[in-house]
Amino acid sequence: MRLTSVIVGTAFLFAGAGLARAQEANDQLSALQIAVACAPPPFYAAPPAANTRHVIGAQDTVPRSLYNQLDTLVIDGGTAEGLALGQRYFLRREGNNASTNPHESHSVQTAGWIRIIAVNKTTAIAAVDHACGPILQGDELAAFAEPVLPAGIDKDETTGEPDFAKPAHVVFGSRDQQNAGVGDFMLVEGGAHDELAPGRHVAFYRDVTPWWSSNEPDIVSGTLPVASVAEGVVVSAGPVLALVRITSGHDAVTVGDLVVPRK
Repeated sequence: MRLTSVIVGTAFLFAGAGLARAQEANDQLSALQIAVACAPPPFYAAPPAANTRHVIGAQDTVPRSLYNQLDTLVIDGGTAEGLALGQRYFLRREGNNASTNPHESHSVQTAGWIRIIAVNKTTAIAAVDHACGPILQGDELAAFAEPVLPAGIDKDETTGEPDFAKPAHVVFGSRDQQNAGVGDFMLVEGGAHDELAPGRHVAFYRDVTPWWSSNEPDIVSGTLPVASVAEGVVVSAGPVLALVRITSGHDAVTVGDLVVPRK
């Protein structure tokens, strides 16, 4: 990978107060909104579109490919690609974790979000509003939207009966994690996704069928022995994935655990 270090001077439209405005804008998000924005979005990684823009470097005299919230980033696109002063973008990349489906689909990681503070026809300069973790050379720009939090996202609700007829499965944790605890997020795949709409409360269970068992377990008929692990709430949902926040639990939620919506 080519390391890029850029010092940019003239021929730029420049927002001199961009760094201050970036911090002010980020302060408008609650701590929970920031956590949701940093969580993996509810869709699989896909090949980038032809017009996708990327981080190609930083305004620094030292070439490097790892950046943080204090860096001013250089983007490989400008006004010719529709970039303009004040625009905000997520920075995202494909995760290293693959789901258990036959296509080996990968999650999407959110490195943070940025604001365009200077731009010319071919290149843009961006301030980092927030870094969720390391920002890497090659991270892709994606449309930014402030997270909309469903009601009850911060509450532990266990009053509804679990509907074992429509189980889903945990496929990803944030940042390639296989396990997660209270307050963390997991991506869920499978089941009837109209039952995993934002705001829906769910229960996490674990299959405890002995490895030596020759029986054909079936969670719907009740022949699959399961142990309760945790409770959660759906934060956002895509076509085949849902993002769930863990609200309580007595064990870590693990990739492969069952997710059962509450009626």
